[in-house]
Amino acid sequence: MIETWVENELVVNADGVCEIRGQDPIAYSDGKDVERYLARAFDSCSDLGTGSAELEQWIKDWPSEYHLSRKRAQLLNGFDYERSASVLEVGCGCGAISRFLAESFDTVISVEGSRDRARLARMRCRDMSNISIIAAPFQKVRFRKKFDIIFCIGVFEYSATFVDSPDPYSTIIDYFADYLEDNGVLVLAIENQFGLKYFAAAAEDHTRVSYDGIEGYPRFPGRARTFGYREIGQLLSRQFTHIDYYFPCADYKVPDGVLSEKLFELVDAGQLLGTFRSRDYLKPWAPVFSEKLAWRELAKNGQAPFFANSFLVVAAKNSNTSVRFPDLAVIYNRDRAEAYQTRTRIYQDRDSGAVTVNKQPVNNAVSGQPAFRLQSYEEPWRAGETLQHAVLRRAMDSKASFESIFEPTRAWFDHLSTLATGTGPDASLPGNCTDAIWQNTIAGRDAVHLIDQEWISENPVPLKVIVMRAVYRFLVELREADTLAGSLRWMTTTQIITRVARQYGLEVGTDDLREFAAFEATLNSLALGKSRNNAARHIHLVLGRSQQVIKWIMAVCRRHAVLRFYSRKVVRLLNRIYHDGIRG
Repeated sequence: MIETWVENELVVNADGVCEIRGQDPIAYSDGKDVERYLARAFDSCSDLGTGSAELEQWIKDWPSEYHLSRKRAQLLNGFDYERSASVLEVGCGCGAISRFLAESFDTVISVEGSRDRARLARMRCRDMSNISIIAAPFQKVRFRKKFDIIFCIGVFEYSATFVDSPDPYSTIIDYFADYLEDNGVLVLAIENQFGLKYFAAAAEDHTRVSYDGIEGYPRFPGRARTFGYREIGQLLSRQFTHIDYYFPCADYKVPDGVLSEKLFELVDAGQLLGTFRSRDYLKPWAPVFSEKLAWRELAKNGQAPFFANSFLVVAAKNSNTSVRFPDLAVIYNRDRAEAYQTRTRIYQDRDSGAVTVNKQPVNNAVSGQPAFRLQSYEEPWRAGETLQHAVLRRAMDSKASFESIFEPTRAWFDHLSTLATGTGPDASLPGNCTDAIWQNTIAGRDAVHLIDQEWISENPVPLKVIVMRAVYRFLVELREADTLAGSLRWMTTTQIITRVARQYGLEVGTDDLREFAAFEATLNSLALGKSRNNAARHIHLVLGRSQQVIKWIMAVCRRHAVLRFYSRKVVRLLNRIYHDGIRG
């Protein structure tokens, strides 16, 4: 197959990788130790597919996560493709995306500049005969035919490093356009130079310096760089007439979801963006401000796309494209036990124009056990601020009184009371109110709406338990706030739960707290596949600590993680100096 596509004289090496005769691959590596570890993983696993739980068992650090996580394929599998489309992948790395492409298309050619990484990509796709791997600088490969789709995932930012041209980025765009059919499509993923996490002091992913990209990369000219929303569009518009932006969340590397730009045109998606947690992949990090609150404000001002952490851009030569995104957003929850992972679609009804949310288990089966079960659902998109968000804003006011912080939740409690059977301490809710907590409640002026009610208890749930669960889940989120109301600071979790319940006319005692802890531990252990006893111990520990002490503990843990990170770097540096001295 490969000879019909490539003009260069190719030789196939012992690893099954094609090379251009007389052309040396480039020297690029994640490190020999990383590559040896990946080779052992690929050799040891029988399931090498994009959905392989077996491969994920080998994840031990960030490099192995990047190459082995099932989340890598979530960047692209929300799109519809024509299987017969011919595909070129530029910069295939160690094969995570290559494997997805081989599973999705009949004809795939993947080019990787590094021989060792190309060998790993071939190993990842060893049982796929429809993909060819070429180890060569991609600008040195001459193709006989043009492609329907070119995928460039996490590679374009390195153009200046490997392309000898006064304007390497434009040169590469021209290269892509030249090798695409008239109806061809370029799918490009890249970090955003002005991603919100960089303003929150995360290190720039390539230079490892905070704020370096925001400042225009003054420290390392000629090395990898990323682009902002407008600049990447200007680069692409030289060759492509139709450019659609998508926003992988929290970024394109291991995304939990992909949001289309159209979603932001139809609804206020700021709170949705705030549910994704940004990461600094280079060192332990805590944002210097609340990204959750910032996303809400940016979205209200129409600026969320500009500050997205990553772009996934689909650039087409005309409107007749073979790459389509049928939904407004696709979101995955892969951080649960296998049976309880979910896929959420947000889409617009073609007839009514209404925006709808549909959640299904990934395994297409409703899963559960006698205590709880996970349900599929479809519901209209609800506009408005969640109670969790409203209370969080108030709790960050250092002078706010206790009563004023939780005042917005009164309408929620009154609504739950209308659903309850029994009164007072004996009131209970139907099992489908298990998830009726503040983060799943939108309280407008005239109505209270419960959203995302995915968990169902097989038994009625005491109203007190849902109240305690709502407060507890709120306080878990509050730990990350940089400021805290004085009225909350020195109260324990138990004291806050008790006092909030009292505002509703409920008295919470020791037995009630034990009942809540057992309920929450059972649900957590089921959803996450963790030990119930460990979950219960953690909950009881949190119940007895004040919010300020919890924040201090978290700060110490982060500081310790930072110290360990940098001490490891120092040790590695000293070892390198020592061994280099011996070799010298």
